[in-house]
Amino acid sequence: MRSVAYTLALTCLASSGHAQSVALLKGDVLAFEACFIQLMIKKPDNSTLDMIGPIICGERHIPMGQSCDALGYMLFDRRAASHAEDLVFWQSHVSRRAEAVIAEGRNGTGGLYGDGLTLCEEVAAAGDDPVGRLIKIHWRTALEFVAADLVADLARAEQ
Repeated sequence: MRSVAYTLALTCLASSGHAQSVALLKGDVLAFEACFIQLMIKKPDNSTLDMIGPIICGERHIPMGQSCDALGYMLFDRRAASHAEDLVFWQSHVSRRAEAVIAEGRNGTGGLYGDGLTLCEEVAAAGDDPVGRLIKIHWRTALEFVAADLVADLARAEQ
């Protein structure tokens, strides 16, 4: 139990350091990380956990809507602006994190990111507005980075 508390304390420090150069995430990042740790403990051999875990825990603790309050999404005249602001918010998180990872010599984003963007292009070509899907793709990818940082921090703590 003491090692879990120590790990969570390290996680708190790691999370706050990673998010300072762009706007901080609204929601409960510590609860997100605790949720992801619990999934790792419950399903240690799940090869898709790095993709599915951030979505599961993100839906519970980190809302996709970061830029506007609920009223902004309810009012038709503000909804489009809220979506645009949220897309910019999540894109900035993903691009900053991807640049840092690429600088380390690794792939900046996972395969699902590129596949999702391709799907959004198809949706746009069909005449539909892909903004909601684009937000979800960038939200998911940003949370995958948070989860990857958590895994790296836990691996360092075990050494």
